[in-house]
Amino acid sequence: MPQEENIESILKTSLRLPFHVSNWISGGKEKVSIEQYYSEEQKSVIWKFIPGSGVMGPPGFCHGEGRILP
Repeated sequence: MPQEENIESILKTSLRLPFHVSNWISGGKEKVSIEQYYSEEQKSVIWKFIPGSGVMGPPGFCHGEGRILP
């Protein structure tokens, strides 16, 4: 993912995908939520981590190469 692009601008042009994870992965619904996006332009899957009010730290992002299977 090019570093010169703002992640928020990439998310605006990306497709938001349904994402359901266990409470073990997300730390419980009340603590953090996770949004998943796919960017056709970047060919990336992007996960947005949004901490709840009781969790220290800013929102974070993680991305990986996306592949569309036939």
